[in-house]
Amino acid sequence: MSIEIIPRAALEMMPFRAEPLTEWTKEGDLFRFLDRLCDTTGKIIEPDGATRSVSYRDYANSLYEARKIRLEATASRFYSEARSAQPGAAAAVAAIIPPDFQRDAAFGLAAKAFVAWDAIVDTVLSDGAFYSLTHLLEASSEVECSILLAEKLFYKQASQVLRNYLEELVLPLYFCAKPEKFELWKEGGDYQIPFMRTNCRT
Repeated sequence: MSIEIIPRAALEMMPFRAEPLTEWTKEGDLFRFLDRLCDTTGKIIEPDGATRSVSYRDYANSLYEARKIRLEATASRFYSEARSAQPGAAAAVAAIIPPDFQRDAAFGLAAKAFVAWDAIVDTVLSDGAFYSLTHLLEASSEVECSILLAEKLFYKQASQVLRNYLEELVLPLYFCAKPEKFELWKEGGDYQIPFMRTNCRT
């Protein structure tokens, strides 16, 4: 029997629309993605020892609200850093007026992807659905690092770290298909992972 880690109903909300943070609503695709992702039930034990079923859909609302507030603050920092940056002496233009990131559709789309990723990590951690905890947590750190570097205008470094994030996602898929390689990786020693730019048939 296959286990549906990310509900198909949630995946139907993707790809997300490019919308500024200021236009996000609870009727939008991101909130509906979160609502469907969290549409699961579980059991809790009451103080008297009795068990009862609960729905985790309320978590979608708190997740949406908390992440939206966080990303609004991130957008403000992106704007402040860009405004205070001084152009180089050989710059083609004297000054570049940065966009209002809270009203920028491209930034809003990237923010949606970040919230969705964050929610999926929560889901796989709570359900124990991850294959390698090490790679999952490392991938999350890479995303956070890439955002921080971009915020500080280190765009080249931010792109490099974002590539690391992608590799951290591909590698567990490879290990899932070849569990014996995963065991070798965990043992350390002389084992080398395959080059990411090959077809990984070895």
